[in-house]
Amino acid sequence: PLAWASIGVIGIIALVAIFRIYFGGLSDKPVRIRKRYHVLLAYFFIAAITVPFAGEMMHVHQGLLMLPLAAIMAGFFQESRKTFWNELFFTLLIFLIIVGKLTRLE
Repeated sequence: PLAWASIGVIGIIALVAIFRIYFGGLSDKPVRIRKRYHVLLAYFFIAAITVPFAGEMMHVHQGLLMLPLAAIMAGFFQESRKTFWNELFFTLLIFLIIVGKLTRLE
């Protein structure tokens, strides 16, 4: 249940970040930045397609998915001007990390 909630929150943040990148205001050379994000999204979707076939290597494929998501979210946090949403999403991410670490302690 916690893993699915974490995936949901990360997914929502990623979707908001992608939406803001493509439809929001980018300050520095928007065409060049969008081309870079196209590469990241292509990498993400290729990695997502391989996940069902991962078998025992599921953790490796999840790591491959997190690389472009981390870059997209970093761009979102850097370019966003509304500090409330940045702080809310960042706090949610930190909370999920802490709860995830505490629940895996045995």
